Amino acid sequence: MSYNFLKKVKDQVMVDCHELEVLIPDIYFTDGIAELLADKLKTIGIFKFRMKTSESAKFKYFIFNNPNSIYMKFQESYNSTETIKGVEDKYKVFKFLKDDVFIDNVNFVPSPKNIEAFVKLLHSGKLPKISYENIYHQYMEVQRMNNTYLGVPSSTIEGIISELARFDRDKSVPFRLALKNASVKDSDYTLINLKLLPQNISTFSGISFENINSAIASGVDRTRHNGKEPKTSMEETVFY
Repeated sequence: MSYNFLKKVKDQVMVDCHELEVLIPDIYFTDGIAELLADKLKTIGIFKFRMKTSESAKFKYFIFNNPNSIYMKFQESYNSTETIKGVEDKYKVFKFLKDDVFIDNVNFVPSPKNIEAFVKLLHSGKLPKISYENIYHQYMEVQRMNNTYLGVPSSTIEGIISELARFDRDKSVPFRLALKNASVKDSDYTLINLKLLPQNISTFSGISFENINSAIASGVDRTRHNGKEPKTSMEETVFY
């Protein structure tokens, strides 16, 4: 992956623009996906970042998409709550200026831990957004790049993705179904936390899972807005 505002110098990648900021969600640190090591940040190379060409220019946003552990040197950092494309999240922001070292060494070492980090991001709904079609390819690529294969059938992986990806205007609708509408774009989805999936399907499945309080609140909100309340297979069996 190459950007015209980054340049490779020997085994390092340098910043070649006025300013660059890396946004690492707080969950990366709480889940062990990222950690601070003195003046370096170690993280899986999947994150949002932004750059600008001058002091007065506006930031342009990008996604860094290299599913390996990388080490970045940084000059300063700060905590920030950011709303990006309508989604609010808490981040630790790392700042780089022109000619700073962005990536300390491009010689990546494959590790199963990178796959673990990727799966955590996907299942928590925190994987930075790419096109819906490419999520599956990204899942397979992270295994290939790290020389480790999970042995999970492709149909199972596709099934997980198809349930976690919901229509961003109605999370009760799997995105694969929303795509049947020609007006829906490949990016009109949102990933949800695996633990929140039951309550997004129906109130019954939600209260059958572990987070009952959240499920009840979700059910009340669904009722107030006359949301869809599909019957699950379990309900059809119980009420037979």
